Amino acid sequence: IVMLKSILDNHVLATLVLVLVMVMGVVSYQNMPREKNPTFNYNAVSVVTGLPGASAWDIEKVITTPIEAAVAKVSDVRTVTSSSQEGFSSVTVRFGDIDDETYDRRITDLRREIQNASAQLPKEASQTSVNSVNSSNAFPSASVMVYSLANDENLRKQARYVTKDIERIKGIDSARPIGLQEPEFQIRFKMDRLQGLGISPTSLADTVRAYFRNVSAGTIKLNDQQWVVRLIGEINDLEYLSKLPIITARGEIQLDSIAEVTRSRSKASGLVNFRGHPAIMISIAKKGNANTLELLDDINKYIEKRNELSESTGITLSLLYDQTDSIRSSINVMETNAFYGLILVMLMTWLFLGWKMAMLTTIGIPFTIAGTFWVLSTIGFTLNNP
Repeated sequence: IVMLKSILDNHVLATLVLVLVMVMGVVSYQNMPREKNPTFNYNAVSVVTGLPGASAWDIEKVITTPIEAAVAKVSDVRTVTSSSQEGFSSVTVRFGDIDDETYDRRITDLRREIQNASAQLPKEASQTSVNSVNSSNAFPSASVMVYSLANDENLRKQARYVTKDIERIKGIDSARPIGLQEPEFQIRFKMDRLQGLGISPTSLADTVRAYFRNVSAGTIKLNDQQWVVRLIGEINDLEYLSKLPIITARGEIQLDSIAEVTRSRSKASGLVNFRGHPAIMISIAKKGNANTLELLDDINKYIEKRNELSESTGITLSLLYDQTDSIRSSINVMETNAFYGLILVMLMTWLFLGWKMAMLTTIGIPFTIAGTFWVLSTIGFTLNNP
């Protein structure tokens, strides 16, 4: 008690504590991330694997089922939801009510089991992506439209460049283009010719697919150096593809004699138009606890800088969806209410309790609020609309 009384009587110490808490509270409030909704974990994981050209039935059999079997080996799994569509498989794993530390361990276990199961997947399948699902990356924080006068190759290339640039902005978790049509070769079989030669479409498709496989050819040793040899099954030469040799019962023939080979674009995941022009929409998700206001400011700066080059690039960027208006409005309402509330408290206290009590109350309220923001910032909270 004596020590506590001596501390309370030390006016210099009390003043220093007051100034320290007020300064740290203001600094913490200025630096706290602003976002529309609080970041929370759904205890869910998204597992996505692609296999171009495969039917939904094939995807279910050769990809989704092995992945589901791998997921079954992981503990604390509550539900597993899968979707097999043409070209890709999506499996959503929902864990039970577990703490963050256990959740991180379960994700590690899940990645390990899926890695072990990857040997069962087709070699042509893309690498399986395993991503945690939370409130930040489950819903877009912003959408950027990339549009031009024509839906041509330039629009596709520029949209790709813009997507990569946006992904490099601090606080961005992912940027997903919608309406993007990737270039591809399309081979349309001439069924009458196939029937005449006794070739089945399935065997011909397997033969063509074999030309485009990445093959490991072992290693070669030159002097004291050892090199890995790989055959890359990628080509951008339409003429070369048309002349690929196909072995039949009647001998060797060229691919273009039994099929029409054309350069085209893949089927888009969606069709997007903006202001009457063909467009590609980039859906942007932020990282957890990222400052939405700073993030959108950086995106707007990038859009302004990119639009200065519109005449040379042939495209224009526009921000379609912006969360900052509602966030700024909420913060403005909070600050305005806090200011007028403090004034009213000071007036009421002065009228009924005198000016000394009014001054102590006026100092005490900001002191308490500043200390609260200091603590909230220290333990990692954000300013949001709960």
